[in-house]
Amino acid sequence: MTPELLLECVQKYNTLIGTQYEIHIGHCGKLEKFKLSLNKEDCHHLMGLHHLNDRPDRKSRSRIFEELLSSEKYRRRISESSFWTPELENRIICTKLLGDIIDDNNTIIRYSAQQLNFYSKINAAYILENLGYSLSPILTSDIYLFIDKRNDNSNMMFCKSIFLKGNYNYTENQTKWTLLYKSKTLPSGETHILYKRKNYSFF
Repeated sequence: MTPELLLECVQKYNTLIGTQYEIHIGHCGKLEKFKLSLNKEDCHHLMGLHHLNDRPDRKSRSRIFEELLSSEKYRRRISESSFWTPELENRIICTKLLGDIIDDNNTIIRYSAQQLNFYSKINAAYILENLGYSLSPILTSDIYLFIDKRNDNSNMMFCKSIFLKGNYNYTENQTKWTLLYKSKTLPSGETHILYKRKNYSFF
């Protein structure tokens, strides 16, 4: 891992803070609506920093994010962890591209860890799956982005975990929902409609 890649990741994520998505999905006559917000404290887990057991830090996740943004010394300390793996480095790349990944995503799956054929510690409400996503000129992969309820608010979600598809299929035995509508509201208040299914109306 390089300090430069860590800086690129947090700088790009920093531009997303305060952005909010509104998503409507349907399945078998059922309609669900939720919002997805992006906060700086969420970035820590997305980047996989909790796996760096030789770099413990008792500061809040918000403070760690700010340190990564402002301190070259801190980024170098984190980059020198012996726990970095290719999988974790790919999480950094995914987190750096998070805004584009959400914008491009049209596949939303209702997720239940109990339905998997293998054990998983991940508990989440939905998976946003991107198939064959180009992360770089030499890296293309399916991506799993897990989102879950924020503070028990059934209408507000946050990005919980993101990684490339490996040996385990997290969409197996799960239910795919149809995307009906997706919009993005920027911190400035400007809203962009990213997708609207033909003939869908919620007004």
